[in-house]
Amino acid sequence: PHFDAATRRVQYLLRLRFEVTQVLRSPAYVVLLLLGIMNVIGSLVDLDEMYGTPAWPVTRVLIQHFMGAFTLIPFIMAAFYAGEVVWREQDRKMQDLVGAAPLPGWIFVLTKVPAIAIVLFTTLLAAVLVGIVFQLAHGYTHLELGHYLMWFVVPVTVATLLTAILAVFFQVLAPQKFVGWGLMFLYMVLRIIGG
Repeated sequence: PHFDAATRRVQYLLRLRFEVTQVLRSPAYVVLLLLGIMNVIGSLVDLDEMYGTPAWPVTRVLIQHFMGAFTLIPFIMAAFYAGEVVWREQDRKMQDLVGAAPLPGWIFVLTKVPAIAIVLFTTLLAAVLVGIVFQLAHGYTHLELGHYLMWFVVPVTVATLLTAILAVFFQVLAPQKFVGWGLMFLYMVLRIIGG
């Protein structure tokens, strides 16, 4: 076998695909995604009227509702899945088998955060899809997909990606997954209290 740069690239992409599919197939992901979508739908129910006047479901108004209704779910997902991807092998007693794989250690480390980022990105796209369906159901056809992307998906992805990096850092430092989750919870509480 050859272990050159092209092989490392293929190994990295295969490991990244493995990490993403493990998260996307987990029941917790489906539950969190459905919880977020229900939260978005709940916030859009009263959109027919704003400040006592009828409202048209324009993209900027939907994005404002998304920012309030859907931004907590990606942060919870980032913290939760940081623990899952970092501790998966130890939880399933597979760390010795994975450690014996002919892969450099950096591949295992550098696939964790991008996997979480891809999952968060797809979650935000699901919220945008709900918004588009809502707009079309109300007869609004000027969708402005670029605005969804630039005003909602990209900024929230970047913010939650930074949280995911911090969550992975806490998980690497923690002696257990639950301690890492506790550190992230403490960070979130301090962030909310601090403004």
